[in-house]
Amino acid sequence: MVAAGEREKFLRNALAEKPNDPELLTDMGYLYQTHGKLQRARQLYERALQIEPLETVAAADLGAIDTQTGNLQEAVQLWETAFEREPSNITIGKSVQGFMGGRATSEGARGHQARAEI
Repeated sequence: MVAAGEREKFLRNALAEKPNDPELLTDMGYLYQTHGKLQRARQLYERALQIEPLETVAAADLGAIDTQTGNLQEAVQLWETAFEREPSNITIGKSVQGFMGGRATSEGARGHQARAEI
C-alpha cells in the first residue's frame, strides 16, 4: 500500500505533466477528500467535470461531499446524473438508494432506486 504522502507526490507530479487529466484530478480530489480537505477536493472534482462532464467518479464523490456539507439536493442531482450515465455502477446506485430511501417521490428517483436494488 502506498503511503498518502507518496501518493500525493505521485499525483502532483502527474498533474504537473497532465494538468487537465480528469482521472488524475479525480484521484487527487479523492485523496484530499479522505483527508478532510473538502473544499480543495470539491475544486478538483469540479475541474474534472468541466473537462470531462461524463466523469462519473468525480460526480459521485462530489455528491458525497455535498451530503457532508448539507447540499443534499445537489448531491442527489449529481448521483442521479452519474447513475443515468453509468447504471451498472453499483456504488453510485447504492448512494442514490441510500440517500433516497423512503424519499423516492419522483418517477426518476423511484427508477434509480429500483435499478440500484437489482
